[in-house]
Amino acid sequence: MVFQDYMNWVALVWFLTCWVGYTYYSKRKAENTECLSAQLYSFRIDWVRNLMRRENRISDLALLNNLVQMVNFLATTNIFVLAGAVTVLYSSGHIIDLLANHPFVANTSVEEVQIKLITLVLIFVYAFFRFTWAMRQHTFVSILIGAAPNVVQGQPLTQDQEDFAIQVAKVSDRAAHDFNYGLRSYYFALSLLPWFINPWIFMFTAALVVAVLYIREFRSRTLRILVRSRESYLRIYQADSKAPSIIPSKLLAPPPI
Repeated sequence: MVFQDYMNWVALVWFLTCWVGYTYYSKRKAENTECLSAQLYSFRIDWVRNLMRRENRISDLALLNNLVQMVNFLATTNIFVLAGAVTVLYSSGHIIDLLANHPFVANTSVEEVQIKLITLVLIFVYAFFRFTWAMRQHTFVSILIGAAPNVVQGQPLTQDQEDFAIQVAKVSDRAAHDFNYGLRSYYFALSLLPWFINPWIFMFTAALVVAVLYIREFRSRTLRILVRSRESYLRIYQADSKAPSIIPSKLLAPPPI
């Protein structure tokens, strides 16, 4: 038996339930509730609409490059974290010696410590694949920006041009979701660290991460600001008689993930 204490199994199942359960819940809730992803998806469509009216798109590619650099930074950092976790994996005995003198640390064995470290390594491997796929999708967006058709300033977009803007925004949105999944992996990896001390603390921190993610995605002050900025954006365009029609944000639910 891998774990001597059955609470370690309970804690591991709870951890996976929190992670997978929140991922499923957030995707379903985003379909009919204001959230960060829905608001940013609306702005992505407006971004592509506006860039098609600009002949010089250097500023748009610069903005996209900022996104790529942020993903690249975390993907690179992820490699160093993986290297550190694998190194510690071969020093499991030292971890037991380090924790043995603390009365609040649960009894454990070298095999249990190794399983916990392997779980941590697998999380960072998953995050690495998410980050690198997000980077590739951002490069796809840069190609689409380069191929985007030119629209005469002040003229409304044709149906094909509107569809093109939405499809480019979807690729960008999917890249953002993969980046978000990789970043979420970091959150849950941090919640796993208390597992080396006590499974009960591990269960608490996993639930705490879910609460933090939910508040930031659906109840944060930043979300309220984005909603108000979207409303102001729509009013500005509706006040301009020459501006093309804008789809209300409530109709722009993020595409399926």
